[in-house]
Amino acid sequence: MAGTLQARAQQRLSRNAVALNRTRAPEKQWFNIPAKIEAGKRIADEEKDLAWADGVRPHNNAQDAMRHARWSKRMAEEIDPAFAWAAGVYHEGENLWDEGKDLWRGYKAKVRDVPVERDVPDPRQVLAESIMDLRNNHEGLQAAREGRPVAPDHLQTRPLRPLSRTGPKPVDYAPTYKAPPQS
Repeated sequence: MAGTLQARAQQRLSRNAVALNRTRAPEKQWFNIPAKIEAGKRIADEEKDLAWADGVRPHNNAQDAMRHARWSKRMAEEIDPAFAWAAGVYHEGENLWDEGKDLWRGYKAKVRDVPVERDVPDPRQVLAESIMDLRNNHEGLQAAREGRPVAPDHLQTRPLRPLSRTGPKPVDYAPTYKAPPQS
């Protein structure tokens, strides 16, 4: 008897859970990862368009910081806070990976004394920019959690050089390793 009641209760709970998930937006369903990714890309594109609206390139400035924070905040509110955090970390990891490949190509070219196709970035600058973006993503997540707008004074608008011997200091543009001139 107890087993039968427990089985009926379990069936009822399952039906209710399925019905609840059918009524929610696809990106809000915990199991619908493709819908979450699609919604995250849509939000990223909208925020990128908004950041470019005045024609100034949003890179390592207040617009870039606000874009990262708003992107994280909107994803946390419209999709899921855990997904917003994971997407931000993934995005910055992907940037580090791509820049790392360029650094390795530049190193191999320097060792072999062959020209490279493009400038190779300073690794300290790449790391500093990723840290700055992650901090700004965190501010967006905090704003979503607390139900407040993103506070511009909580944003980091310029990267710090974390590997400097004299301590962190703001840098505008770190030097890059230039490709040797082709003869």
